[in-house]
Amino acid sequence: MQRTVVLNLVGLTRALIGDSTPRLRELSAASADITSITPAVTCSMQSTYLTGKRSHCFRSFLFPPRQFAV
Repeated sequence: MQRTVVLNLVGLTRALIGDSTPRLRELSAASADITSITPAVTCSMQSTYLTGKRSHCFRSFLFPPRQFAV
């Protein structure tokens, strides 16, 4: 089984990873970027992590697609 690590660190960017974060720098070699959805609130982002990109009820109901570019 292939293991996966998900680090849910709000505000962490590649620019913040360097000499002062050697373990994160080591992990970053095998990292993948996750693009945000709009609105990027915890509920909708956690749904995206679990199910993949799709139109979730929260965004579709409160924020019609024409208001936000996906």
